[in-house]
Amino acid sequence: MREWSSKGIRRGKSKLAREAEVDLIVMPTHGYGPFRRFILGSVTAKVLHDTDIPVYTGAHVTDKPLDPLPAFRTVAAAVDLSAHSEKVLRWAAGFAAAYQAKLALVHAAPSLAVSGQPGQYGGSEWRGVLIERSRNEARRLMEMARCQAEIFTDCAGVTEYVPAALAEAGAQLLIIGRSVHQGLIGRLRTNAYALIRESPIPVVSV
Repeated sequence: MREWSSKGIRRGKSKLAREAEVDLIVMPTHGYGPFRRFILGSVTAKVLHDTDIPVYTGAHVTDKPLDPLPAFRTVAAAVDLSAHSEKVLRWAAGFAAAYQAKLALVHAAPSLAVSGQPGQYGGSEWRGVLIERSRNEARRLMEMARCQAEIFTDCAGVTEYVPAALAEAGAQLLIIGRSVHQGLIGRLRTNAYALIRESPIPVVSV
C-alpha cells in the first residue's frame, strides 16, 4: 500500500494518485480551533479542487468513537439533477451494492421562500408541483443510472435539507457531486464544501 504525506500533496504530488490508479482518496478535513466547523484544511480543499478521483472526508469523525468496521446500511446520494448527477448516482449505487446497503436519493428542490419573508412560500400548490417535478426527474435519473433508490426531496436550502434528509433516511455515508472540470457550479456543487463541513456522516465527493 502506498502512502503520501499531506506535505507531498501540497507540493502538487497528488498526481501520484492518478499514476497509481488509486480508486479513493481518504482525507481528514482538519480545521482546528473555534471555527473548525466552518473551514476545511488547506490541503483537503486543494485536493478536492484539483483531483478527479473520489475523495472521502469526515468532518465530525473525531467527535464520535471510531468504529473499526463501519456498517453501511444506507448510502445516500445528494444530487442536483444536473448532467453530473448520473455519475454520482451510479457511483453511490455501486458502493451500496458492494455493501448490500439501501440507497437513498436526496434532492433539495428550489426554495419558494419569499424574499425578506422567511417561512413564507408561494403557495402549497406550487410547492407540491415542484416536489412532484423533482420526484419525476429523480425517477428519470434512476432509470439512466439503472438503479433503485428511496427518494427524499423538499423545497428547502441544500445545507439545511440534506442533513435532515440523511437523518430521516438513517444513512451512514453521503455521496455528493464535485465537478473539477466545470468548477463548483449548480445548486449542489456550489454547496459542496458546506455539505462536507455540515454533514453528520462521512462524505465521498465524486
